[in-house]
Amino acid sequence: MVNRLPGFKVDLGKSVRGFSGGAGNILIDGARLSAKSGGLKEALLRIPAQQVAYIEINRSASGVGDASGKAMVANIVRVPQLQAGQYSITLSKAGQDVLFPEAQISYVTQLGQWQSNFKGDIKFKDIPSQSEYELTSQAGRHLNNATEVKKESLNEIFISGDASRQQQDEQQQFTFRVGKSQYRPQLQRTTTTLNSIEVLHNDRDSVYHTAEAGFNWSLPVANWRLKHLGIVNFTHWTVDRQTEAFIDTMPRYENYDFQRNKWESIYRGTAQKKHTKSSQELGVELTYNYANNNTRYLKTQNNVQQVVQLPAANVEIKEQRAEVFYNHAWQLDSTTGFNAGIALEHSSIEVKGDASNQDDYLFIKPSLAYSHQLTPQWQGQVQFNRVVNQLSFKLFAAQSNAEANRQQAGNPALKPDSYYRLSVDSNYQLSDKNVIKMTLFGQWHQDGLEYQILPSGAEGIANGGNARVMGINLDVSLGLDFVLPNGVMDIEFTTQKSSYSDPITLTDRAINQQQRPTLKAQIRQDIIAHDFSWGVNYIGKNTRKNYYVSEYVELKEQEDFDAFIEYKGFGSSVITFTVSQLNRAQSMQYRHFYSPNRSGVLSQSELRDKRHERVVSLNYATTF
Repeated sequence: MVNRLPGFKVDLGKSVRGFSGGAGNILIDGARLSAKSGGLKEALLRIPAQQVAYIEINRSASGVGDASGKAMVANIVRVPQLQAGQYSITLSKAGQDVLFPEAQISYVTQLGQWQSNFKGDIKFKDIPSQSEYELTSQAGRHLNNATEVKKESLNEIFISGDASRQQQDEQQQFTFRVGKSQYRPQLQRTTTTLNSIEVLHNDRDSVYHTAEAGFNWSLPVANWRLKHLGIVNFTHWTVDRQTEAFIDTMPRYENYDFQRNKWESIYRGTAQKKHTKSSQELGVELTYNYANNNTRYLKTQNNVQQVVQLPAANVEIKEQRAEVFYNHAWQLDSTTGFNAGIALEHSSIEVKGDASNQDDYLFIKPSLAYSHQLTPQWQGQVQFNRVVNQLSFKLFAAQSNAEANRQQAGNPALKPDSYYRLSVDSNYQLSDKNVIKMTLFGQWHQDGLEYQILPSGAEGIANGGNARVMGINLDVSLGLDFVLPNGVMDIEFTTQKSSYSDPITLTDRAINQQQRPTLKAQIRQDIIAHDFSWGVNYIGKNTRKNYYVSEYVELKEQEDFDAFIEYKGFGSSVITFTVSQLNRAQSMQYRHFYSPNRSGVLSQSELRDKRHERVVSLNYATTF
């Protein structure tokens, strides 16, 4: 439903530190969700269609609290004391592979005073692909060819739920999610040279267990509304990788085992007060994060086993963080709103084990937002804020990638990267179906994460200095009634340009992992008289670049299409037939190797042409 709101772009929240700034732009019954695992998307999938009373859109930055400062916020208001449910079953097939199923069920009921939503889903998925490799020398001379067959299997089972109640002016909500996800890519790569044939088998079994519980309690005290929000989350992640390589008849074996236990706990308390034309909020957020990473890496050749020493392979990380903040919002008149806020964050990160370090950080995070309704159809907003990103704890520990033949050391001295962002939004709604939204933005990054030689002497992720990013987002919804009755076209386009001073080559380049441009388009027509819908999705070409110490990688993804037809003529049931990756999700990857690093000379280049199989899916969904 929210995906089809004209001119509304769903923001499911960002992976930022704690709760601050990560709420997204969707509220449920006027409140944010007390969850991070599965996030807002999981909560939306728990709500059956018949439980939605209505969805209201707030097109102003005015106000404090949940999702404040957003140009547009959708609030899903649920029907109270409802008992209903829905389930769906999907059968999919990729190429010549067997069918793989997926099932999902959600149920809402009243348990005493508690309105309760539950969801369970199970998924089995196989993704086959084929790749062709060519390795060439500096002079372009052919060195070898390789063919690769790969199958990525994904098996998941999750159960989640939330329960909420309201007693007079007091609101309470509890959430939970538990589950398991197993990702197992298996590949065989055959490399042929003039003198030999090498066959590589790689079997990687990654298993992820998670459990999370959260609460949200809101109550009035005098002229203030107090809110208490908290979660506890535990994850257990293991990787077991078995690699075999045969050069003619000479075998080589690798065993790589990785295990991580991670604990995250967050509490956020706020006090809010509303006046006639303004509102204010003050609060505190406390966080404790813990993770231990353990790695074992063995190589066996000629019946001789060797332990591979990876820097910072076994480490323990503790992070304690406290933040105090204050926000004030003014409704200057019926068309103008202004928000201002400040947050002070203190963070302490301690690393022990194979490598050790302890650092304290202080971040000052201002935020400003000004919105103005220029005409009844046209709204503008200017926003400025600072975002501090959450560090991935796996970067503190060593990692190994057999497919790319790349090792990465852990870095105990990592600190959070951050950026200041200035954005100008324009939202013009010509009619219910015709909306144009444009955002111009600039980001000034500090302590960005880049690949460098660490003090251990090995390559790894480190804080690499400052960078600048400039870009534009364009979202357009167009009614197509003049050619397709009840038809609509949605277009999303993003392009950006970044500048970073490379410490290896001493030249300016783009930041790592920047993807540009991105273009998505969808045409959908609902033929209401016949309970029939159809649509086509388009994904445009894009390029992503990675800069390692002695390697430069450029990934070019080709354009692709999805298509679907949908029939609703069976009462409350819907049948959907989908064909995905019509262009087989083709991508071209260029790897360029330099000696001794990217400031040196080009030694070799590798080209990979990868294609996936088309996926055909049949989905049946119904309510009960």
